[in-house]
Amino acid sequence: ALEVRLVLDQLRMWRDRGKAWGEMSVLALSSGHLTDFMDELKNAGIPYAERKDKDPPPPPHPPYGRVTLGTIHSVKGWECDVVCVVRLNYDSTKTDEAQPAFGWSIFCRSGGGDLALADKVQAQQLEKVRLLYTA
Repeated sequence: ALEVRLVLDQLRMWRDRGKAWGEMSVLALSSGHLTDFMDELKNAGIPYAERKDKDPPPPPHPPYGRVTLGTIHSVKGWECDVVCVVRLNYDSTKTDEAQPAFGWSIFCRSGGGDLALADKVQAQQLEKVRLLYTA
């Protein structure tokens, strides 16, 4: 809930500074992480459009007039002035209140000396780093 409020505050701040809603995007690793943002944008009266991974390749710039919500994969190649990448540290075992607001650990934690597990975890972390670079 805190992260959602902070992101909405940032979107409003950029709007107040003259950015159009269509020049802003909220991205996550998974579309399921965007549900809270959709609800709050709707409640706040902020227009938005959801971009799905299966949608055709996006144009170079998002359509103006609406904040774009989507996964990092769904907007690859897209240019946008304001991009909020959210839920990077999301832990599905925690309640919303216990989620970290921001931050992202890229360090590998091995599974008790299990090198195969450590390699798998490291590969997953490196993929996340590549996705963040894309965003």
